[in-house]
Amino acid sequence: YSVVRDASDKYKTEQRLIKAQEMARVANYEFDVIDNRYTYVSDTIFEIFGLNREIYPEYTSELFWSLVHPDDSNMVKQTLAAPAHQFSTTLTFRIVRPNGEVVYIKRNREAIYDKEGRLVKTIGTIQDVSDLVRSEQALRESDERFRFLVQHGNEMIAIINEDGFYTFVSNNVTQVLGYTAEKLVGQNAMS
Repeated sequence: YSVVRDASDKYKTEQRLIKAQEMARVANYEFDVIDNRYTYVSDTIFEIFGLNREIYPEYTSELFWSLVHPDDSNMVKQTLAAPAHQFSTTLTFRIVRPNGEVVYIKRNREAIYDKEGRLVKTIGTIQDVSDLVRSEQALRESDERFRFLVQHGNEMIAIINEDGFYTFVSNNVTQVLGYTAEKLVGQNAMS
């Protein structure tokens, strides 16, 4: 007696998942807390951390900690010790790849407990969010430059809503019109 199954659908599904992880720059892992070792890491983790599999054939806890940015190390350690880690956490922090490149990663992690309530395993995902973090930083810097120019420029700048009321007036309105910005905000520009 024997059973034969066609595994081609399962294989195709696994290949789709691998491709999706590569495209999204997402990796997943399982970590055995008792033995202090990763029991599973997807191949994408090596790409995210910039690791050559010939040099680093195994992804270990020691390797992970050696790559965490020194300025973020305490923050990452605190999330492991904090009560909030009991079920799930999300944390964005930096790593330093072996080539020196700094990468921002977002880690989502869930804790698995045994029947006695002891932490035995964590599972999670790691995603390279460097592009997003750098875009957010550039936007903040641009916003700060714009605000500085508006507040310190020679021209009076105001924003008037669709009903004709000032919603914003630059501080130099005092030199131009003799009023304070606070006095004009909420006033009708047409009256």
